[in-house]
Amino acid sequence: MKIPHTCNLLVVVFLSLIIQAGLAQVHTAASSAPSDVAFLIADDLEAQLSVDERSIFQKAEVLYPGLFGNASEFRTIQGYTYKFYAAQNTYIGMRDNLVYVLGGPFGNAIVNQGTVATTLAFLTNVENTRLSAVFDPVFANAWQKQIGNLQAEGTGLVSRILADDITGDAHQRFIVRLRSGQTLLVAHNIDLAPRVPSLKVGDEVAFYGEYEWSAEGGVMHWTHHDPDGKHIAGWIKYKGVTYQ
Repeated sequence: MKIPHTCNLLVVVFLSLIIQAGLAQVHTAASSAPSDVAFLIADDLEAQLSVDERSIFQKAEVLYPGLFGNASEFRTIQGYTYKFYAAQNTYIGMRDNLVYVLGGPFGNAIVNQGTVATTLAFLTNVENTRLSAVFDPVFANAWQKQIGNLQAEGTGLVSRILADDITGDAHQRFIVRLRSGQTLLVAHNIDLAPRVPSLKVGDEVAFYGEYEWSAEGGVMHWTHHDPDGKHIAGWIKYKGVTYQ
């Protein structure tokens, strides 16, 4: 789907209405909701949606209020569950694990946005990117602009413990998740600094070192002293102890 240049991002969702009646005719009818259009409005439609499906509606409305504001109640027709956004004359809807958009800047052609999983992943990524700019602006900026060789300090929760890298100098490796949701691979040189002991998923660690860009979020290394004294010394702090 091609989003208007003001949004410049792939959005989400809608409604393949009655094909034999003609898309343009149905779109006009749905907007004015005349009595001869058999919309079934059920109080429990939202309850019938999965958690991921509900999240798509919620995130789209929060992230793109200019496209999906002032929503109607949930409705269903021809197996589609959807919302109509009167102010923008747009729709968000889904059926058979697929997500669609229609109306407003998307035009009168139904646009398939992909599966529920891929649409939710996209919206979550947009959400995390925006949060990054608030909670971890240094790392967010470095990742978005693909900046490396950057001295940076941060705090995160351990989300995964990896096996040591024993190619060349040995490195203790683990992944931390920042408050924004961005993840960093920490590669801590244990030939030059003590290992961080008893590290577990969910533990909080603070770190200072050199950030290198990667598509997955980035890598932190030089979290140790430099025996030659030529590089800025880094560190990892864990449970009140500094490892460098």
